[in-house]
Amino acid sequence: MKLNKNAGFTLIEVVASIVIITLLLTGFMSLLLASARTTQTSQNVIDYTLIAQTEYELLYKFAQERPKTQQNEVLIDEMGYMKEEEGSESTIFVKETTEAEIRLTVSPYTENLALDDRLSKVVIEAIPVQVGSGGSQIESVIEWRKTP
Repeated sequence: MKLNKNAGFTLIEVVASIVIITLLLTGFMSLLLASARTTQTSQNVIDYTLIAQTEYELLYKFAQERPKTQQNEVLIDEMGYMKEEEGSESTIFVKETTEAEIRLTVSPYTENLALDDRLSKVVIEAIPVQVGSGGSQIESVIEWRKTP
């Protein structure tokens, strides 16, 4: 029997194919890692948006039951906020949970002066406790119950 010297791969061909496969796999792995990071960031934004939305819905519920003159009592006594800062245009309330610090800024809604006694502009920020994960912010106008 005669052996054929040209059958099979040379060492250089094997090394070159391993290098090419390694480069391809490295590219795919970096793409997968970037995708995982983006997915985690998106999940954090969704979680903090849910926290802010829940706070807004609770405030809305109380606003349907109480007049605007009781908004500080609602936020402090009913919802557990602490007044952090009061300015001439807005008041900032803060509440800390295990997941986030919630900053609620209330200011007069000046675009409709006819309903100024019932409307408040509300900005709710859910700021993550962990550094590096995205938070969320919701802005809206709350209509308080009409004073009897």
